[in-house]
Amino acid sequence: MILGCLITIIVFIFVLIIFIFTGTAITFSLMARILIPLLLIWLGIKIIKSFC
Repeated sequence: MILGCLITIIVFIFVLIIFIFTGTAITFSLMARILIPLLLIWLGIKIIKSFC
C-alpha cells in the first residue's frame, strides 16, 4: 500500500517536472518569436538612421 502511494507520488512529481520544463520551453519559444522580429526591426531602424 505504502509502496503504491510512493510510486504514484514519484510518477506525479516526474510528470509535473516534465510539464514545467515543456511549459518554460514553450514560453521561451513564444518570447523568441515575439522578440526576434522586434529586435530585427530595431536593428533595421538603427542601420537606416546611421546611413541617413
